[in-house]
Amino acid sequence: MDQQSQLAIILGSDTVPFETLISHLMSSSNEQHSHAEALFNVCKQSDPDALCLHFANLLQVCAQPDTRVMAVILLRRLLTRDDSYIWPRLNVSTYSSIKSVLLNQIQVETSQSLSKKLCDTVSELASSILPENGWPELLPFMFQCVSSDSPRFYESTFLIFAQLSQYIGANERAPGMMRKLPQFISRLFAILVRLLLDIKDDAAWHTAEVEDEDAGETSNYAVGQECLDRLAISLGGNTIVPVASEQFQLIWLLLSGKSIMLR
Repeated sequence: MDQQSQLAIILGSDTVPFETLISHLMSSSNEQHSHAEALFNVCKQSDPDALCLHFANLLQVCAQPDTRVMAVILLRRLLTRDDSYIWPRLNVSTYSSIKSVLLNQIQVETSQSLSKKLCDTVSELASSILPENGWPELLPFMFQCVSSDSPRFYESTFLIFAQLSQYIGANERAPGMMRKLPQFISRLFAILVRLLLDIKDDAAWHTAEVEDEDAGETSNYAVGQECLDRLAISLGGNTIVPVASEQFQLIWLLLSGKSIMLR
């Protein structure tokens, strides 16, 4: 069978040949691995849209954890790595499908290791397309996760934030880019302030004789505090003060409403 015929089968509607290709890429056999790698490179060059969509589909339907892990690793390389970067070559519909699948899989994936790899993929992709407002759904999604009662969703948001802070911190152009996205900044500021509210209360505090300013602080509190510092320094006072003023007014109104209800 010639290479083009194999390609048509691998990228066809039946997912089994594509799963087999992924398993051969993980094979310890040099012959199997080399053949699979050659086919993979042909797929990447001839039909990158179909290749990425097959990876996205595999994340949703494949029952084998190892195959799903390999799928998200290869997809991340395709979308973010310089040596095989194909994101600019994809169709708009493929963009939308991949972003939607990644966010959905973060919500439904039960494997902790795979969930972390999904978060890594999201943060790496976001670091390159957010400055051009290429992922407007991401911040609302993260705000939804951090506002939920699910520890798993909360952890996923934390992982994405942690990764994004590294990319933004290392990019000198990032602050200027972020100023062009006021909605992004406002949502991000609101999420970071919410992290500051994650403090464990202790009844003994009300009778304590010695003050301890760090008492009750959690890792989420520390991350929120550090990220707010970085955000304020990077964007500058002219950008961050109006956003902070707006958010603090909303918090004050919320607290005032609760106070009235308790009277």
